[in-house]
Amino acid sequence: MMDSRMLKAGQEFSELQDSYMVFITRTDIFKRGIPIYMINRYFEETNELFDDGSHIVYVNGNYKGDDTVGRLMHDFGCKESRDMYYPELAKGVKHFKEEGGRKRRCEAVEKYGDRRAENARLNSLLESIRNLMGNMKLGAEQAMNVLGVNDSDREILQKRL
Repeated sequence: MMDSRMLKAGQEFSELQDSYMVFITRTDIFKRGIPIYMINRYFEETNELFDDGSHIVYVNGNYKGDDTVGRLMHDFGCKESRDMYYPELAKGVKHFKEEGGRKRRCEAVEKYGDRRAENARLNSLLESIRNLMGNMKLGAEQAMNVLGVNDSDREILQKRL
């Protein structure tokens, strides 16, 4: 699925870029005490790497080492941007947790949800109108009258019929 989204219509399969699926787990799920597990595919018969450009990486989110991965896992657990090692990550955390970015993001998600709910409401009305038109042999205006559709919805629904 990921590969299909990486190519545009008409592009050759050979143009496909390498892909990385990264899983950051809460604990060391493989229990080997290392920070990163790189998963590769091999031909079983020859033990040669099957280099298809697909890479799977598991990161031990519980790793506490004093290296780049350990510092990154530390940062992922921080509640305050000032406690973080990586400025790029700290900037995002500061914006979303400390400067009101979360509120703006939540408002955008709410607006999106409202639009989807409104669209679902109109689609349901449209289906009811079509059913009345088909089953009761009513015209569009008559069906909308039966359902008590308001004027602003009528305009929208007329365009969709």
